[in-house]
Amino acid sequence: MIILDYYRKFIKAISIRNISWMLNIARPFKWNIAILVVLGVLSSIVSVGSAVITKLLVDRSVYGNISQVVTFMLIFTAACLIDLAIGTLISIISVNVGQKMNHRVQQQLISKLYKTQWEKLSQYHSGDILTRLTNDIPNVSGIWISTVPSTISFIIRLALAFVVLLYLNKTLAFLALIVGPVLLLVGLMMGQKFKKLEHDTQTASSRHMAYMTELVQNMTIIKAFQYEKESLKCVKDKQNDLYQCVIRRNKAGVLANIIMFGGYWFSYIITFTYGVILLADRVVSFGTFTAFLQLVGNIQQPFMGLARSVPQMVSSMALVERIIELENLPNEEEYGYCEISVKTEKVGVAVKNITFAYKQGKKVLDNTSIYVEPGRIVALIGSSGEGKTTLMRLLLAFLQANEGSAYLDVEGKEKIGISPGSRSYFSYVPQGNTLFSGTIAYNLRMGKPDATDNELEEAVMVACAKEFIDELPEGMNTVIGEEGIGLSEGQAQRLCIARAVLRPAPVLLLDEATSALDMETERTIFENLRNLKKTCIVITHRLSVLPLCDAVFRLENGKIYEHGAYDFAGILEKGKQG
Repeated sequence: MIILDYYRKFIKAISIRNISWMLNIARPFKWNIAILVVLGVLSSIVSVGSAVITKLLVDRSVYGNISQVVTFMLIFTAACLIDLAIGTLISIISVNVGQKMNHRVQQQLISKLYKTQWEKLSQYHSGDILTRLTNDIPNVSGIWISTVPSTISFIIRLALAFVVLLYLNKTLAFLALIVGPVLLLVGLMMGQKFKKLEHDTQTASSRHMAYMTELVQNMTIIKAFQYEKESLKCVKDKQNDLYQCVIRRNKAGVLANIIMFGGYWFSYIITFTYGVILLADRVVSFGTFTAFLQLVGNIQQPFMGLARSVPQMVSSMALVERIIELENLPNEEEYGYCEISVKTEKVGVAVKNITFAYKQGKKVLDNTSIYVEPGRIVALIGSSGEGKTTLMRLLLAFLQANEGSAYLDVEGKEKIGISPGSRSYFSYVPQGNTLFSGTIAYNLRMGKPDATDNELEEAVMVACAKEFIDELPEGMNTVIGEEGIGLSEGQAQRLCIARAVLRPAPVLLLDEATSALDMETERTIFENLRNLKKTCIVITHRLSVLPLCDAVFRLENGKIYEHGAYDFAGILEKGKQG
């Protein structure tokens, strides 16, 4: 009954959902996994066969049959070489298939994250997501590449060794099985504990990775504020939490190994002693005794392997659940996602009676509306935290309004509702440096992957970036570092604007996109944007931008108010009152 109880707990810990997910990731590699299983079975056959060959070899040596000794020695050598070749093949295939499986699952998860609702995904720290991508997935893949083939191999080896040993000596065969079921029970008992320990360890690892990611990304801030000692203390705290989890997991593993190895040696001593007695009584030959030792190992080692595999599989289910957790985040398809092709450059933007609040908190936007006519450049101003960036996220369908609607006005003839699919109509320059490590051309082509060199040139000219690019050693092929390291903040902003201009979208969203530029460059860029005749919404705190716009809107207390084209007196007065 105890074994059945632990068995039920084992099945519950694995769960149908987890098994289904595991089968799904293995399906494209089923033949590779089958080959690993076959090779493992062959290795088991060779291992048990070697014990039989050893018996015959020793017995023929004792009887002085030299010709047969040579024959069996050659067979034994061939068996060793075959086992070596099988082990080499298993290693090569395991690494090859393991990497492919890791990469495939990572690609699938990243693809899923791309389609996940932005608001839900933003609740996870990037370091936590990275841990699941780079640590959890390889450990889960190892179940198919190592644990499953090994488990099948262990079962075959155990069965073959028991049959051969049963043929040689029934008593010894059953003595060798004494401890095996106990070891399996230990594995079942430890399974649930290992699952919790694995989950705690990976959670601590995620927290550690999250802080380390932020530390590296914000090294400049840490140095500027001389926060090194405090930051290092935080590093030590995160490391200590992870260390404690690893130690607890390791202690459980050590305890399990002590029990398993203790059981192994206890059983081995019993069978060895019994074999010695049989040898002393001349009941068995030296060759048979030698085979006993090998066959007993071929029975007990698989039991140990199986006992280890059980908690390993159960603990891996914690990792599977962490991956499934990300996969089960709400999909943007729930917003009615579908690809929408851009039909025209004459597109207006309308927001009607929009209300939005984060997590049922204070309303950021409160039953407010705005309409931007096609081809116009409008400024959106207001104090920090009033919801300007939130409005852009709503237009990009990163967020969904609680009430109201937003749509694209296509030539006054068609209304296209805002959805993830309507992003094809928008080009976006967010706050901050959003460049990737790589060449300038690579960064620009994120706006249009098939852009020609001429199109790149035109885009950088619009963004007033051509002059400084031409002065760089490799021009467009100059490699820049992470977040544009090697460029000034103003140069990075101009590249971000050029990337947005290159994208074939009729609506530009600029969020503080010129904050690091001098007024002359800023004015030239806006003149160039006007010549493109794109609809442009600009978030800005700079008064120098306002004369360059056709209209100015203020966002205040959740409402949007239009100031008109050049109502600077009213704007300044509002600013003083704020």
